[in-house]
Amino acid sequence: MTRATRALLVILAGVATLACSPALNWRAVPVGATTVLLPCKPDKAQRPVQMGSQTLTIDIAGCEAAGALFAVSRIEMPAGMDSQALLAQWHAAAMASLGDKEKSQAQVVPGATLAATGLGKRPDGSDLQARFLWQVGAREIVLLAVYAPHITEAMAEPFLTGLQLP
Repeated sequence: MTRATRALLVILAGVATLACSPALNWRAVPVGATTVLLPCKPDKAQRPVQMGSQTLTIDIAGCEAAGALFAVSRIEMPAGMDSQALLAQWHAAAMASLGDKEKSQAQVVPGATLAATGLGKRPDGSDLQARFLWQVGAREIVLLAVYAPHITEAMAEPFLTGLQLP
């Protein structure tokens, strides 16, 4: 085998290896007491958020893969808090963030408390699709959100069905 042939085989093997690398590399990620599937290594943060008259702490994990942003947000509910009121406020805030209330719609999704889709604009003016899924647990509410110019089932389905509440 000539030197050039060996070099070509090494290059082809490298290209074949790259072709096998998935754009969406799903992994289980803990967010508080909840576990979710994310297609990339997430950045994590906590921040205060005003919900009604209370300031609550929101746990956030998110990452970008295949042209989409995948985000998980979790709020632990204080004792005595009305989960449905909190859910309604969070839904309204998510829809308002898109700036397109007319095309957003709530949906019933098996295993979910609330699901919604919406259309909006990115800061650069390009189109943005969003899919949201909220799940209410015994002491927490979790929001899964996917944002992309075009959301496919291959990117949304594993993420939106991979939530495991405690």
